[in-house]
Amino acid sequence: QLAALFAKSSEFLRLPTQSPDFEQLKRLLKVKASPYWDNHYNFSKESETKEKWISDSFFNHLIINVFVPFVFFYKRRTGRASIEWVEEILSNIPPEENSILRKMTAAGFENSSADKSQSLYHLHQQYCSQSKCLSCALGNSVLNLAVHDK
Repeated sequence: QLAALFAKSSEFLRLPTQSPDFEQLKRLLKVKASPYWDNHYNFSKESETKEKWISDSFFNHLIINVFVPFVFFYKRRTGRASIEWVEEILSNIPPEENSILRKMTAAGFENSSADKSQSLYHLHQQYCSQSKCLSCALGNSVLNLAVHDK
């Protein structure tokens, strides 16, 4: 699909120099895999024939985990990195859904957009999964509430 993306548009490589336009990016990334993949899910075994397009959830996943880091890296190398750019584009993307984020949401944290889900995921990886509650401002708040509620 990446090869199809580059073949479809030379615009992709110009995107790091532009302001984020989520709809333009979505149109640009809406590509179909090559015909080979219509009857393959992996290299070694044929499957039922079906056109393979990037789904909306996979599109969001690509933007969050590939495109944004790539562009931020590119902009940082050229001296034009901007956290505001990252926040702007991620705030326009629906939140990711996975077991970790469902647990964080169940614990009362807001997960309303991709910027929030990335923050929650980072907190979980850096603090929760390592039992570093006392090193985390949120963990300290929760523990203080628990102590004062007794």
